[in-house]
Amino acid sequence: MNRVTITNNEYWTEFSALIGGRFNEAAYWYSAKAIYTYKGFSIVFDEYRGVTRVYCRFAYARPIELRIDRASFVNKIVNVFNGKLIKTNDRKFDQRYVVHSSNRDIGSILNTIVRKLYIDLNIEGLFISTNKGIWEEEVLFDGHYELALYINEAGVDYDYLMQIKGLFELLVDHLSSKYKVESVDFVDV
Repeated sequence: MNRVTITNNEYWTEFSALIGGRFNEAAYWYSAKAIYTYKGFSIVFDEYRGVTRVYCRFAYARPIELRIDRASFVNKIVNVFNGKLIKTNDRKFDQRYVVHSSNRDIGSILNTIVRKLYIDLNIEGLFISTNKGIWEEEVLFDGHYELALYINEAGVDYDYLMQIKGLFELLVDHLSSKYKVESVDFVDV
């Protein structure tokens, strides 16, 4: 499906139907959204300034953080000084991406399958943080986090979104089994 031929609302309405989710219409400055429930977690698909985002919220009692960015000279230098760089021991992945976290064992959610999908799907970035909506400054309540990934493209075909959905479900499964995170209801989607 080419996004040029349909509106944002139509695009996300069709994807919502495809995944058996619900659709939230665009309103004011909020984009249209497809919301899918997976094992109690509300996974949101939307667009923000030409970027496709996928995210969900969860609760966890201890501090947890993760950030995966494309590898760049600046990223590598910054991480040498802040000591938060994690290597996955996957040469191809470590050449393309930089993993930052103060939680040394968080890299365990990036198993071989997840790393391969991440590379194959050309994911731009992934975060686990207390910020709401990836780039927003608003911070979530204590113990609430957002798992989010994004790609630098809007209006991608539905097959590609389905593959991203599969990757995101794997990440939720790994967080649930390793860290026992709990789903958090959205009140603002």
